[in-house]
Amino acid sequence: MKDVVVIGAGGALGKVVVDDLLANGYSVHASYHSKQQFTDEQPNLSRYVCELTDSNNVAELISEIVAKTGEIPAIVSVAGGFRYSDVSELSTADFDFLLDANFRSVFLLVRHVIPRMRTAGGGQLVFISSLSSLTPGDIGMGVYNATKSALNALLKSAAKENHRYGIRITALCPSIIDTPANRTAMPDADFTSWVSCSHLSQLIALLLSDEGKLFNGVLIPVTS
Repeated sequence: MKDVVVIGAGGALGKVVVDDLLANGYSVHASYHSKQQFTDEQPNLSRYVCELTDSNNVAELISEIVAKTGEIPAIVSVAGGFRYSDVSELSTADFDFLLDANFRSVFLLVRHVIPRMRTAGGGQLVFISSLSSLTPGDIGMGVYNATKSALNALLKSAAKENHRYGIRITALCPSIIDTPANRTAMPDADFTSWVSCSHLSQLIALLLSDEGKLFNGVLIPVTS
């Protein structure tokens, strides 16, 4: 497997994942929210713009990549979003944002890529969920965890539905990821207890390797 699609390539984690995959000899097809997020051109890097909450846009993205590669052996989606709020105080706009970023985008991606992978005889999808979604109930995290829990449920069902087609679907469930945005939002936190983007990228590389074939339909907790 040489071609990998990275969804959410413009974020802090996405940039690290793209660079690491390129360094490990993969051809990377990176999807960004806008051209303003594009990184510098590099060998073996193809860049795309996609609105992940638009079904037609996602279908077009998948078709465009398949036209170049012939198939999509692996997708790594690190797209997502966070809002902190009591359930009763969350705005409708923030609710829509969380639903779109953490669940609708995943559903559309799975719906459009699975038929391609079935035809190709297999494939792999790796998502980013959250550690908190495995034990929901934290104050201010209700709707965020609900959308990540929906991702978890979809993943487990889709993995069982597609195991016979040689398709594997897994998710990493990190605690707080050490990104500039999170440091700004929580300046007094203990950053040493957070999960680094490099650590997550290494785990993604493991899942894409031959050893990763051992994992399917699992939610993998990740702490520092």
